[in-house]
Amino acid sequence: MDFWASLEHKIHYKFDGDVPDRLIDELTEAADASDQLDRRRMEQLHSEVREGAPDIDSGEEFDEEALRVLWDLGRREG
Repeated sequence: MDFWASLEHKIHYKFDGDVPDRLIDELTEAADASDQLDRRRMEQLHSEVREGAPDIDSGEEFDEEALRVLWDLGRREG
């Protein structure tokens, strides 16, 4: 995801490598949400497109809070 590279560059430039703990915590939360999206949702979609049938029960629920974090982060960047 291009926004990660862009954001990382901005953060290191702005804070000269000394990133505040609050930002590190928020970025870690966003990274976890992105990972969850990639591993669960995107893999499910990939499987559905490849096989032509939805994977109805992957055995894992997608965390709606993770999706909200990604949505908020994307809106801040836009």
